[in-house]
Amino acid sequence: MTMTESSTRCPTPIILSIANALAYTLNSLETFGCGPFSHAFSSNQDNASISQKYQTIITPHGIAFSIWALIFLGEAACVVAVIFSERCRTHPLMVEGVTYWFVAVCLAQTAWSPAFAYESMLLSAVFMTCILLALIMIVTRQYNVVTKVLEMESTTNTLIPSSYYWLLQFPFELHLGWIIAAFALNVNILVIAWEGNATIQKIVAVASLIGLAAVSYACLWVFERPQYTVSFVAAWATFWMSFELRNPKQLITDTFSDQTIHSFFMFTISLSGIIASVTVIRWIYYNYDVSKRKTYSSVDNRANGGSYVQSV
Repeated sequence: MTMTESSTRCPTPIILSIANALAYTLNSLETFGCGPFSHAFSSNQDNASISQKYQTIITPHGIAFSIWALIFLGEAACVVAVIFSERCRTHPLMVEGVTYWFVAVCLAQTAWSPAFAYESMLLSAVFMTCILLALIMIVTRQYNVVTKVLEMESTTNTLIPSSYYWLLQFPFELHLGWIIAAFALNVNILVIAWEGNATIQKIVAVASLIGLAAVSYACLWVFERPQYTVSFVAAWATFWMSFELRNPKQLITDTFSDQTIHSFFMFTISLSGIIASVTVIRWIYYNYDVSKRKTYSSVDNRANGGSYVQSV
């Protein structure tokens, strides 16, 4: 199976690329205050103001949200490449992996903005869930596309260049990693909106951090090919959670004792270090294992008079 043959089975790549570009544009306009909803927001309805009003004990420092710049730039590069490059437009990672799920991501994210701005936290959590599920679909489908290509290598010698990963996969993995953290934060905000007491807030916050750790573990050790980006984003998010707790907002100091705040600081900074360290260790181990298998495969092929074909 070649990439061209794969793409012929998938409908209307041109329409798909245009739909993705329009959805991305709508989401960008809404995010940066020029969209159909955000242009009417007041000065105290921006994300920073609302987040401060509903400050949780795991709300990260503002610097953490700078990751959005990388997400939007990466997805912009992907959208532009797909519009202007036929190879990208018809690539299996797009027509079989992304399909119309990116449109769903952008529409849900556009709808999340007014829900959050007008403090409808239950509705914002619903839209955040939609974003999360759509991104899971994209990343899962792209993972399966790569798996299928790798399984065919022994007969076709088809490879997906690394440039396609950075252009067509990485932005969505990065987006998913951050939305997982944002989803956890949105749930904690919902608890505050429903006037949960300090004990309930602590329980939900601990569960959220354990959830981030569990997702990171699954991405690194459950999948045959580790998903490093998602786990690194978890490390990024928890680090800035701990950084925020070094100088917590008044709402946090009024709600929680100094001991609780310190405990969460230690928990988040430790969790960040553990996730980052395990991710690096897993990368080293995986690449060593792959290299070893390539060596054995090469020796076997030469011994049998065959030619070496890369396999993972």
